[in-house]
Amino acid sequence: MLTPEMIAAEFGPKWCEPALFNSHPHALRFELGIGEHPIDRFLSAHERALAVIQDAFRGARELHLAVQIFPESEIPGMRLLLQCFRDLRECGLPLPLRDAIRTSQASYDDELWHCIMVMPLQATDLSRVLWAALGHDYANIEPRPRLSAYFHVLSQDLGLLVRPYDDRGMDMIGPNTARLAEVYARHHSWLLSYDLDAMEQSFGRPGSMHGGR
Repeated sequence: MLTPEMIAAEFGPKWCEPALFNSHPHALRFELGIGEHPIDRFLSAHERALAVIQDAFRGARELHLAVQIFPESEIPGMRLLLQCFRDLRECGLPLPLRDAIRTSQASYDDELWHCIMVMPLQATDLSRVLWAALGHDYANIEPRPRLSAYFHVLSQDLGLLVRPYDDRGMDMIGPNTARLAEVYARHHSWLLSYDLDAMEQSFGRPGSMHGGR
């Protein structure tokens, strides 16, 4: 069973902080939603994110989903957890094991509490994960989580973690720099242009492969 502590040991203590791309020396950031109409943006974001994740995680022996939820105030309690369970179930996603749930203060904000829960994930669940992750800000998308949350898909054996934060973009990190470089080259046209210079410093121009895991 994968726990939050094991994720931190693999991907570093900042794996669940907001600035995921900026907190890791080798990271990718993708631009997802295109178009002006909300439906167009949601559909294009879902399509791009799914294509990138399926490519990046090919060959992974195990996938996990880590959901990080934030209460409106105070310490996350049972009511918040039950609401999260309902949201996950409505989205067709697995529920966490009790031993893989942690509640604590966020290391990057002394006043912020959060709860992290980890559950095994099947490859067939990826589309529903992205529906939940990308659609939570759309009032007309159902089902959708009612909570403030981040969704992380990760493979410990492959050494990759990805977080689609909304229809604007998605970050990918991990010690597997060889696979990151492959994804960087194959999906270069979808990388966020604003952060492209930083990514080129890590991975070079498309076609240059760096070593790694």
